[in-house]
Amino acid sequence: IRTLKEAIKQFGRLEKIAKLGQKMFLVTMKSTEGATLAIKNLDGKRIGKHKIKAGPYKTKEQLNQERMEREEEERRNREQRFENCDMSDVEVIWVSGE
Repeated sequence: IRTLKEAIKQFGRLEKIAKLGQKMFLVTMKSTEGATLAIKNLDGKRIGKHKIKAGPYKTKEQLNQERMEREEEERRNREQRFENCDMSDVEVIWVSGE
């Protein structure tokens, strides 16, 4: 396989490929099943010297929501670690704003 188009066509009918950036493409397929197979089979594979990172399309809102959820989870984890600390032998605590 030499091109992205050839790789995608193995899994179903290709509707369109739109270039989003220098190395980023949005691929639209006719069927969800074909798209799912393409993602499953091409993610992590190489086409020429390029490694493919394939996944379902996400809107900016979805990406922002996922980022906010990750940040909230990290905050909860930090708080949990602090609550579980044994502070009995600590002499100085340095507190800095985030």
